[in-house]
Amino acid sequence: MLSLTQEMKNEIRQACMDMPDGELNRMLRRGISAFRLLVLGCQTNSIPLMLQAIEMGADINGRDQESWTPLMHAAYYNNLDAIDCLLERNVRLHTRSDQGESAVYIAEKERNRITVDLFNERLYKIRMKHAGILIEALRTIEEERKKPAEARDRRALALSCIDRAYVWWVGEEYPEKVLKLFHRAYQLDPRVGAFPYASILASSGNQEEALDILEMIQRRHWTTIPREGMIESGLFVNLEESPRWKRILKRWPQAVQ
Repeated sequence: MLSLTQEMKNEIRQACMDMPDGELNRMLRRGISAFRLLVLGCQTNSIPLMLQAIEMGADINGRDQESWTPLMHAAYYNNLDAIDCLLERNVRLHTRSDQGESAVYIAEKERNRITVDLFNERLYKIRMKHAGILIEALRTIEEERKKPAEARDRRALALSCIDRAYVWWVGEEYPEKVLKLFHRAYQLDPRVGAFPYASILASSGNQEEALDILEMIQRRHWTTIPREGMIESGLFVNLEESPRWKRILKRWPQAVQ
């Protein structure tokens, strides 16, 4: 629990004017977790509370007891300042609750049109930022498809599949297509596609399959990113509690000094 300063208490009182006094006083007396403070800031559109919570280590992509993320709360209340604050920090846009709701879905359900437009603008910017990658990938695929099957450059096709998947992945769109494209890259050229496919499997909950591929990469001594990059990338955060992952990481090559 956070130890609240008087300034923070005043900010919470100001933001939570509609909360019953008894509930508010109990919260101020007992303290509040960094994540709960972040959710509260999203619900009340209070940027000072949000920034304080983030500074104290609150996970912007965390979930509460109802499996809602802070962004879902901001979208429900149509709090544009709070949404902007989260989007600036690259919050995950399409995370779903246990009931299958995303922040976008919640905004659409509540008919919060301005919020929906804001989410669509975010996705458009992501698409435009990576449009060159996508266009080049599609061009390569089209050129290779014109060739006889035996003459096609499988490595070029694998890289193009990875590029297409990457553009959708960073925009958190079409998760099933992203997984299929990474798998296709792996089928076309295992040496090129193995590591990207392992990363998407790990992030999508297919931990054992991801570990199988990482062990294969290790056995075959295929060149890939060094141990430091694997840790810092966050691609394999879902594997951190696995003993297999710890053994793989221990044997993984470090960066050349």
